[in-house]
Amino acid sequence: MTIETTTPTPAPETSASPSTEKLVHDLFGVGALWASHGLTIARSSLEAGSETLKRTASLLGGIADSFDERAKKDR
Repeated sequence: MTIETTTPTPAPETSASPSTEKLVHDLFGVGALWASHGLTIARSSLEAGSETLKRTASLLGGIADSFDERAKKDR
């Protein structure tokens, strides 16, 4: 039986060049801008939806009140 010995492969160089670091930094910056923009759009959409629901609820409340008044008159 033969025992094989292997030499571990050295880890690759982990230091990045300044241009690579700048690229990564810039990409994260662009990603953060897009995330901020998306959250702003989502907020605007939710606020608009909320206003629409408030108006709809108010309208339905008015209709319910008119039915109640009509029902009281018919008694």
